[in-house]
Amino acid sequence: MLGAGTGAGLGAAVGVAVNSQNAVGIVTGALMGAATGGVIGYFIHQDQESRRAEAVASRSQQEDKMPSLKNVETRRVWVPAKIEGKKYVHGHYVDIIEHDSEWGSSDE
Repeated sequence: MLGAGTGAGLGAAVGVAVNSQNAVGIVTGALMGAATGGVIGYFIHQDQESRRAEAVASRSQQEDKMPSLKNVETRRVWVPAKIEGKKYVHGHYVDIIEHDSEWGSSDE
């Protein structure tokens, strides 16, 4: 839609520049510009969607290869909000590892 609108405006401007007295030329320029801009906009949009899909697929493949902790036992502790000097630290949870764990891969 953006490409079609831009093309229509540019086409009408070219029509006015060529012959400002001929309304048919202005309308023809706007229609041709809208059609051309719409087609170009469509292909640009398709390219952007394709790149976005490839980036998402690449990210998920990388996440699948990340190592993880196995046989881990944790204890979750709430740390209340506090002021430290000129900093305000929001309340948050801290996970404390109770027993040793081992690194594993997602392939296992």
